[in-house]
Amino acid sequence: PRPFVWNDFTPSPRYTYRLNLDRDPDEILSSASSDLRSNVRKTDPDYYEISAGGRAGMEQIVTRAKRRHEEQDVSYDVTPAFVRDLSRALEDSMASYVCTVEDEFVGGTIVLRDDRTVYRWQSVADFDASVPAQDVLDWHVIREAIDDGRTQYDLVGANNPRLCEYKAKFAPDVATYYELERSGTAMNALKSVYSAVR
Repeated sequence: PRPFVWNDFTPSPRYTYRLNLDRDPDEILSSASSDLRSNVRKTDPDYYEISAGGRAGMEQIVTRAKRRHEEQDVSYDVTPAFVRDLSRALEDSMASYVCTVEDEFVGGTIVLRDDRTVYRWQSVADFDASVPAQDVLDWHVIREAIDDGRTQYDLVGANNPRLCEYKAKFAPDVATYYELERSGTAMNALKSVYSAVR
């Protein structure tokens, strides 16, 4: 971050979880928590279906995620319109996966991807469903990433204690990244106006 500091940015360390996929899938699963291993191995794959959701799936996922956040009195700023625009701009670098049981939505995940890494961006699951949707979705994405030759699964964020317990089930490595904010009087004034309006 030094060049940014030299150019009037203030860096703040932030953290994410990264899972090394450059291994045998059995080794990856063996490193995971016992409940994740059990959910992946013992859930009958004939009982649920995971499919590519496309843009419609993305919109369904963020709509459900917003509802889940509202139930917990937590803000959630991702909108279906934003996801639609982003998916048009990113094309094949963005995908969604939807998990259904008897044609009923029980969970979904939106991922971003480059040549090396899949980023788990937005995700939601019905915890009352008869299958552990989040676990089987993540495992599906991991297996597909391995098959496509990608070497890393970024769980996108290890900063929120509320979400860390789930993400840590994969036994990932903690990695540091930096959030950069422009310093200076004019920028501070703009930030205070933005905060007041928001």
